[in-house]
Amino acid sequence: MSKMRDHLISTGEFHANMSKCHKAMAAECEEDSPADVFHKAAAECHAQMAAKCLDAAKAESGDLEKADQLQPTKVSAVNPSPQPRAVYRDGQRIMPAAGAGEMPPNVPAIYQKIFAQESED
Repeated sequence: MSKMRDHLISTGEFHANMSKCHKAMAAECEEDSPADVFHKAAAECHAQMAAKCLDAAKAESGDLEKADQLQPTKVSAVNPSPQPRAVYRDGQRIMPAAGAGEMPPNVPAIYQKIFAQESED
């Protein structure tokens, strides 16, 4: 067993126990009181987290042992991909592709020559 699987199982059991505790507390509160609403929501949240943790533990159970067997030995270097690409962040303006015959907007004149040389490669 892996440490990650053990952690996921113990975390799932913790959330299941917390869900039971919140359900018990909700039963003792007045109906639709702020405490009742809180305990019902917390019980549901903990139940969902318990299910997710236990599902992840099942999925993870054999993956690490298989990965250890598939690891190559005596690897001297890792070659990068021939042309690494930038990953755009949310909200970032995407510039036109290089070599499309158009200069990206707002490129100062002193840098246009550099950009043109890089796009020819």
